[in-house]
Amino acid sequence: MSAPTMRTTLLLTEHLGYPPISLIDDIINAVNELMYKCTQAMEKYLLERSFMEGKDYTDEIKIGIAKLETLWENSVDRSFDKLELYVLRNVLHIPQELIENGSFRLRHHDSLVLEDNDSKEALSTELKTKMRQLQESIETHKELRRQKVALQKVLARVRRFKLLVSSFLQGQDLDNKEVAAVLSSLSPVNESVRFLASQVHSLYLESDDQCSSERVKSIVSRQKELHADLSSRTGYLAQSTKKALEQLLGNQPSEVSHEVPDGAGTTGSSPSTDHAIEVSSPDWNAMTEVT
Repeated sequence: MSAPTMRTTLLLTEHLGYPPISLIDDIINAVNELMYKCTQAMEKYLLERSFMEGKDYTDEIKIGIAKLETLWENSVDRSFDKLELYVLRNVLHIPQELIENGSFRLRHHDSLVLEDNDSKEALSTELKTKMRQLQESIETHKELRRQKVALQKVLARVRRFKLLVSSFLQGQDLDNKEVAAVLSSLSPVNESVRFLASQVHSLYLESDDQCSSERVKSIVSRQKELHADLSSRTGYLAQSTKKALEQLLGNQPSEVSHEVPDGAGTTGSSPSTDHAIEVSSPDWNAMTEVT
């Protein structure tokens, strides 16, 4: 038999009202008490006759009784250790399979539901999956109802169109060439409407493949990235051109003449500000004239 587990020990303790090991301890204690009574009676009997042939044997009797008591204690411990193992594994024991499958239950545990963490997590995961599927089904149902309403409106318009065409054809002279041409192009009306619906459906699918919202968003985001990259490059080129022009104008001040009107010197402008040139984009013609 297998060794007792903590669960079986707890069940037996709850059922008996005391731990199973305490029963073995009580048996061992009872045997030890009987042994101690025997040694005490033997010691008392020998001490009453300790004087023999004029010699006192009291010390020898006490030493011998102590050794005998130790020997008996060791013998009892060895013997009852075997009894303890046998009783705990074969008598005071509940098979583990009976506990796992729920066959062994105490009376007050009949309606008790023990929770298993693994099964609880699996149940929670399954519940979340079912809720997600239910939400998807609800959304699909809403979309189908919306499409149904839209198709009902389209069907009503088609029927109204059919009635108008029929009324028009019935009220006109069939000998008229124009009416005959219209009639030949529209007849039969049902097949024409079906063909028109199929063409619209194919166009819708094609537009959905080529111009879906995800594709449009990706194109727009890519265009924004390209525009930002181009703007940064243009700004860098403009700044580099501006610095090059300022350096050229600073190194050749005598080659560029500026006409200053009368009274313009009182404004406090410096020569550096007169030669500063605002460059927003590269101007290759200006660079050619300066160089």
